[in-house]
Amino acid sequence: MSGKYECMSLLGNDKKILLHTLPAKLRTVIQEESCNEVIKIWEDFHNLYKTISKANPTSEDVARYFENSKAWVEQFVSLSAKQKGYTRARVTPYMPYLPQFISLYKTVTLFSGQGVEKNNDVVLRKSNKWDCTSDALTLESSQHECQKKAYEKEDEDYWQKGILEKRQQKRNKSV
Repeated sequence: MSGKYECMSLLGNDKKILLHTLPAKLRTVIQEESCNEVIKIWEDFHNLYKTISKANPTSEDVARYFENSKAWVEQFVSLSAKQKGYTRARVTPYMPYLPQFISLYKTVTLFSGQGVEKNNDVVLRKSNKWDCTSDALTLESSQHECQKKAYEKEDEDYWQKGILEKRQQKRNKSV
């Protein structure tokens, strides 16, 4: 092995699968002195993730999330005495604000950035990659400007009889 690893962003259900299956697999690869704590951190993080992923969280869920996330941060930081890398600076800075977002908006998916990622995918598929920023902004604004035009049938008789006659004539010509 070269010792170089490629990192990639997890998509779709991959996050859920990882959070569900990883803790059980950690026991064989983590130092014994911190193994139980690290596994607990992953399991608790999975529970936090499930809470913020709920479709309609209750006010109790939000309050419980707030308390559990504070406890999770403290548990994470407490490992810094045993292992490198478990500092407060490594915790996602918006974690304390999630309860407020959940209680106000009932979801955090509004803040996921998926729309930006989709625009990025569209731009990167184009042949003109010289001005990607401009293309992405143009695409974003055009998506908001486009509105479906109202369609009105002007000749009601055509739609009742004429179209059927026209289709019949096409069928007769092809036979």
